[in-house]
Amino acid sequence: ENVAEHRILIRDNIEDKEALEKAYIELSEENLQVWESPYIYYYLELIYDDEYESLFDLDPLESGLVLFPNDPFLNNLKVNMDDNLDSSLEGYKNILENHPRFYAALNNINHNYGTYWNSIEDDKDITSEKERVQNLLEVVNLYESGDNNTSEYYNFNELYSDTISFNLTQFETIKSNFEAFAVSIE
Repeated sequence: ENVAEHRILIRDNIEDKEALEKAYIELSEENLQVWESPYIYYYLELIYDDEYESLFDLDPLESGLVLFPNDPFLNNLKVNMDDNLDSSLEGYKNILENHPRFYAALNNINHNYGTYWNSIEDDKDITSEKERVQNLLEVVNLYESGDNNTSEYYNFNELYSDTISFNLTQFETIKSNFEAFAVSIE
């Protein structure tokens, strides 16, 4: 259940996808209850890629989302696959509206929109971004007052407390980025 530990384990051993998957198969055979929470689906999705032929006969992301449609980690993985700026920003926004303290989606909004913003060359295009920037700034601001316990599976304070990912300074940077975008438009 410790998402951070599993992510590190998967990251550090990703070259041996089969061994990782076998470990999760073993876990699921020893304890069928692992299928009653979103964790196993998330971990398996982290292992899989287009070139790896799974030992399981399932699509962990889609199967997990059917059972846990509001899971922030599964939804974040799905949105990460979307190359369309508008729909990906909308996807991250939906995650944050349900889980305002889910740092990964907040960071993804900042990264994706910041990359787009930096590519704008025409002042007319900047002016046309006013409404989107205001909407995204509202979502970013939800983070400050957001509840850490919007999921029965995760406490977002605990989840990021021991990692470099969760850092109030980083949140302040993200917030200030969107405030600067808003000021640039005016």
